[in-house]
Amino acid sequence: MTSSCQHTGPSTAAGTARTSWGGYGLALVAVVIWAGNFVVARGLRDEVSPVALSFWRWAIASVVLVPFVARAPRAQWWLARAHLGYLCLTGFLGVTAFNTLVYVAGRTTSATNLALLAVAAPVFIVLLARVLDDTPITWMRLVGMIVALVGVVVLITDGSLTGLRFHSGDLWMLLSTLTFACYSVLVRRKPPQLRSSVFLASVFGAGTAFLLPLYLGDVLLADGRMSLDGPVLWSLLYIGVLSSAVAFTAWNRSIAVIGASRAGFIYYLEPVATALVAWPVLGERVAWVQGVAMLLIVCGVFVSNQGPTIGTTTRGTTVTNGGESERTCADCSGSPGPPLRSSIQGRTPG
Repeated sequence: MTSSCQHTGPSTAAGTARTSWGGYGLALVAVVIWAGNFVVARGLRDEVSPVALSFWRWAIASVVLVPFVARAPRAQWWLARAHLGYLCLTGFLGVTAFNTLVYVAGRTTSATNLALLAVAAPVFIVLLARVLDDTPITWMRLVGMIVALVGVVVLITDGSLTGLRFHSGDLWMLLSTLTFACYSVLVRRKPPQLRSSVFLASVFGAGTAFLLPLYLGDVLLADGRMSLDGPVLWSLLYIGVLSSAVAFTAWNRSIAVIGASRAGFIYYLEPVATALVAWPVLGERVAWVQGVAMLLIVCGVFVSNQGPTIGTTTRGTTVTNGGESERTCADCSGSPGPPLRSSIQGRTPG
């Protein structure tokens, strides 16, 4: 028996290492796909209206989810019906409002700015969790929040407080990030018995239902009509299938393999990945202000996610110092979100 253990030990360790690297690879795949969503938001600004882009993204994503929830037990759907108001509010914030605002912002700001402001979402989640749930803020998180907020200010002011000029797209994206923060705080109230797939389908469906009248009004009264030529059609399939289904599958599998905290380190590369994709596709170059803001925001968010978690139980989720009881926005959201420790949120890509 001893020799058997000695024989299988190295093999097991090598297999674990390969699995770990695979988890990091899956997280990186998700981040790169989500970077493409920001590029699409910017690239289709003249071809497709924000409402139409948002509607077709989630209509396609909802259809993709059907095979995965079609055989869910009837009791799950009765449970979803019992929490219909909560699911509708969550869908409105996380799908209807958040994503539409991202596409509105993409009309007047760069893809890199979209990603930079999106990755700052944990700062606003921490603040909302403090206000709404009285969740304590450690000094480490406070320092990180201040650093990240300085980065946000640098970004939206172009690094100058004299002759102050805001890009309207940056302000729309900031509002989008705040909306996502509200959604993220709501996610912690998810009924524990409700399966993630049913929750996701309900949120996607509710968000798409809210978008439908807006889309019809956009088509009839505004500029919602669009030409489904090759680039537009492929872009819609990209954000509907890859950004909303494949990326979430890869991200959630990554979390299962390496944990939310480690996956989160990869998510902090989102602005870098977006800048690298936007450069050849859109011809966007990173300005020095964006570089400084990127450094401040990423470092601030990283620091704010450090520090000990609090050993308490909140809403059915046990918080441990190991951190593996963490849940992420990306588990349940229509958009990517870096993981937060359970002590912050108790608790998605772009």
